[in-house]
Amino acid sequence: MFKVIRDLGCFLAVSLMVMSLVSCGGGGGGGTAGTTGTLSLGLTDAPGDYQHVWVTIKEIQVNKAAEEEGDDSGWLTVFTMEETIDLKTLENGEIFDFGLAELEIGHYNQMRLILAADPVAPHPFANYLVIEGAQEEEYVIGEPGEYYAIKELEVPGGVETGIKIHKFEIEEQGTTALVLDFDAKTSVAKIGKSGKWHLKPNIKVLETVQNSIGDNAIADSVGGVNVSAQIYTPEPADPSWDPMDEVTVEGTAESDDDGYYKIFLPPNTYNVVATKDGFIPECLEVQAEFFEDLKDVDFALEAEPETITISGVVSGLATDTDTAQLSIRQLDVACVGGATNVTIEVASDRPVNGDYSITVPAGIYDLVATDGTTTLELEGLNADTTGQNLDFTP
Repeated sequence: MFKVIRDLGCFLAVSLMVMSLVSCGGGGGGGTAGTTGTLSLGLTDAPGDYQHVWVTIKEIQVNKAAEEEGDDSGWLTVFTMEETIDLKTLENGEIFDFGLAELEIGHYNQMRLILAADPVAPHPFANYLVIEGAQEEEYVIGEPGEYYAIKELEVPGGVETGIKIHKFEIEEQGTTALVLDFDAKTSVAKIGKSGKWHLKPNIKVLETVQNSIGDNAIADSVGGVNVSAQIYTPEPADPSWDPMDEVTVEGTAESDDDGYYKIFLPPNTYNVVATKDGFIPECLEVQAEFFEDLKDVDFALEAEPETITISGVVSGLATDTDTAQLSIRQLDVACVGGATNVTIEVASDRPVNGDYSITVPAGIYDLVATDGTTTLELEGLNADTTGQNLDFTP
């Protein structure tokens, strides 16, 4: 039942084919004809800096009744699985297909993803990552001399409560196609010097019936370029405005060894930004229309050997497992095809309490950081700067 579908187009095609069968009376489920619809669910991943990120998903549940965070009644299991998935195989447009579920029509207030606590053979842990650069005594894998470490991912608060995500509608004899974007880069955190790693899933839901995708290239086949679709919202005359909201990253992708990337985009106007160590950030304005393939969002990156490093200490987070969201931003950027004075994000990080360090191409930047309650700003960073401390103590 569970399989990898190559891209969004195939995922939608399969969803629509099965939708037509269900509408004509085919398919399973316990609903009454004319009172049910279909949920089609997939999983993808934003790029992350790890060799492998394995997660074991136990169940996907939905709920029509519960609206309060603490309400644990009324949950219905729609997908059950015993499979451990490597999120790294789901980057750059790949989709893991959970399948289809027939549901009663109406509004569903919550969906939640339940992670497994016990490993599925032959995996050593239910949830874990593989990182390179390990010592020989930790773990050896791959070619001789290549050392990697396996690190168990602990889930703060346990796995049984699940990760609550998204509201959605099921329409009569229709198919609601959703893709869960599991952002491994911002979901995995190393906890100080303890040697422990935590998994706090950061999941965005893509409503694929309205998404545009691209299959584009970086000139000279540059791999490992981070491409992000960003929305710039200039500061309004509102004292309650949060500076973090000035730049919103809607989706990301990373170019492969041949320079190609693919990214999912709901309809909107975006600043699509390409960044890589050793290159000047580049920005293109893109109009993403309803269900349209964007084929010309290509970049020719210019080398920039000079860099600056911004570092300091994060403190005041409520617990040792909490993370801050850091955004390094460049102001007054000329975005090709669009405005000449936009702000873009060129780097980000999610550190816990302790040291942080971010290296970016030479330039002038602002650092905006939040713990979800308090937002801090450091402006005009234009050289190697230490002591850029971020204290979130209430």
